[in-house]
Amino acid sequence: MSNILNELGVDEDDLDWYHLAACRGLDTNLFYDKYESDNNSEQGVWGGVYLNTGEIDKPRNVHKTQDVWKRIRAKNGIHK
Repeated sequence: MSNILNELGVDEDDLDWYHLAACRGLDTNLFYDKYESDNNSEQGVWGGVYLNTGEIDKPRNVHKTQDVWKRIRAKNGIHK
């Protein structure tokens, strides 16, 4: 797998899901209906966390373990 990662320009020690995402670099409007013009609903995903009106949407994130939350917080500079 190391050769594939090298060809993609991905550091094996700093591998994260978005490095290999097929949607990487595509226009977000392809995935969200009226993404830029419909700011009132304020739903979406930021840093791997589902949000609803700017707050963590607990039901949509229930599958995340404590370890996953630790990694998300560390990656996003959140120290709680």
